[in-house]
Amino acid sequence: MPLSFLLPLLLFSLLFGGGATSGSSTGASLSDWSAARATYYLASDPRDNVGGACGYGDLVRAGYGMATVGLSESLFERGQICGACFELRCVDDLRWCIPGTSIILAVTNFCPPNYGFPSDGGGHCNPPNKHFVLPIEAFEKIAIWKVGIMPVQYRRIKCRREGGIRFQVSGSSIFISVLITNVAGAGDVTAVKIKGSRTGWLPMGRNWGQNWHVNADLRNQPLSFEVTSSDGQTIASYNVAPKDWNFGQTFEGNTRIYHKSCFRCHHCNNTLKLSNFCSFEGVLYCRPHFDQLFKRTGSLDKSFEGTPKVTKPERSIDSENASKVSNMFAGTKEKCKQCTKTVYPIERVTVNGTWYHRKCFRCSYGGCTISPSNYIAHEGVLYCKHHHIQLFKEKGNYSQLESDNDEDQLPVGPKTLAPGIAAA
Repeated sequence: MPLSFLLPLLLFSLLFGGGATSGSSTGASLSDWSAARATYYLASDPRDNVGGACGYGDLVRAGYGMATVGLSESLFERGQICGACFELRCVDDLRWCIPGTSIILAVTNFCPPNYGFPSDGGGHCNPPNKHFVLPIEAFEKIAIWKVGIMPVQYRRIKCRREGGIRFQVSGSSIFISVLITNVAGAGDVTAVKIKGSRTGWLPMGRNWGQNWHVNADLRNQPLSFEVTSSDGQTIASYNVAPKDWNFGQTFEGNTRIYHKSCFRCHHCNNTLKLSNFCSFEGVLYCRPHFDQLFKRTGSLDKSFEGTPKVTKPERSIDSENASKVSNMFAGTKEKCKQCTKTVYPIERVTVNGTWYHRKCFRCSYGGCTISPSNYIAHEGVLYCKHHHIQLFKEKGNYSQLESDNDEDQLPVGPKTLAPGIAAA
């Protein structure tokens, strides 16, 4: 073999042999290197990219800048891959490639097919071609622009982002659309849920690109979001939009990512769910232990291990028991609403901040025994549900009957119905 051929071959092996990654790579690889082609478009402003088929609009404000790429139909996955990151490097042509370089790009656009040309004769983005379209500023980091179309290798890598996930809320009344940007890790979004303070989690549907929508009226409620990527990681961002949010605003959510196996209570180590965890200063708790921590310390600035212990003088068990019993009958200023006499803790029933003796907590009409779960109060007067319904049907209002409170002496006659209720 001629020496003139061996030297370039040796140089190529040193530069690209063994699948070596470029020193400019900053993300963990999610796939192996594959072959594709790349070209460029001329643009001095990332907004010249027509906002992109992913819906990101101003790519600088969305956090992507000029390090973006449009994908051919074989790679674009109908927009599901929007936001994902790829590493590209130039291969096969030492005249045009810039040795030892690669570039990391975020997917923001789509290169549509041109069926007026064959796939190998001008239809660069036609299936089954795998084609990347870059801003010229990005293209020139790995190749000389005069080459036009360049063979490249690509691989999927993890994205690194500054700040948290961003949620741009638009829509009107019962229709909400959310553009999701700045997702780290896999970078893409495969599922989204939204939650108001008065609702459960509502699944959202993909509208187009990374625009997600739901038919629901969530106005005047703080909004929370749950975002899942193709790698199975889920990020919950609670109350990222305040109660008085407006359409057209953008909110930034959480930046922390957890494996499902790591999503555990700091105190009991039990696995948490998105619906039952609390977080304070980056520490996760289940709700019971979060409440317990707050009750023990009276604040949220101490851990369980750091909870101060109050040293008390030792007392005998008998004296402790005697103290507990005496506390049940200790002096109190609480008065029964019914008889106005003092109510002691051992005989107290509390309803909506009002105290009653157990013997006084009865239906005012029939004297029936009632409980906090089956009573009805109107203008401070207590009723059992049975007599409340009976009084309403017989009298057409909530007032007590005149005469004594004996069910057998209820007046008999035509029924007077409440306004708006028709007789059967």
